[in-house]
Amino acid sequence: MEGIREVVFLSGKGGVGKTSILGGIYSLMDGEKGVVDCDVDAANLFLILGCKVKEEKPFYGSKKAEIKKDKCQKCGLCKDVCEFGAINDLFVVDPIVCEGCGSCFVFCPHSAVSLWKRGQGPFTSARRKRAIFSFMPNFSLAKRIQENLYKP
Repeated sequence: MEGIREVVFLSGKGGVGKTSILGGIYSLMDGEKGVVDCDVDAANLFLILGCKVKEEKPFYGSKKAEIKKDKCQKCGLCKDVCEFGAINDLFVVDPIVCEGCGSCFVFCPHSAVSLWKRGQGPFTSARRKRAIFSFMPNFSLAKRIQENLYKP
């Protein structure tokens, strides 16, 4: 592995083996360099390498909209301004489709929309030798250790 400064796996459909291949490459390096698994959906490299969880705390992404039925006048303005189509004909917000932009909140003339924090799962980190793993991307950490970094 001499001379290799950086290995980057950028794309794939999911389930094609990127993490398994990277785990094999990292095992051959004998802990010589660091590795950061920044896969947002399934950062599973720590499972392959047998790491132990060091820290786990709740992670909240963007806020999600909710329409209060008792205040909603069904004027449709919230639905009209939603660029993501997250509000259905019954004026219910789909939290998976909602991106939390807040347009519906800002434009509702009846104050029927509220924005709330939605837990998106835990932020989990694990450590093994010089490997650092995280279930959510930690770009400031990656910048600090860039000299000794292999990025999946």
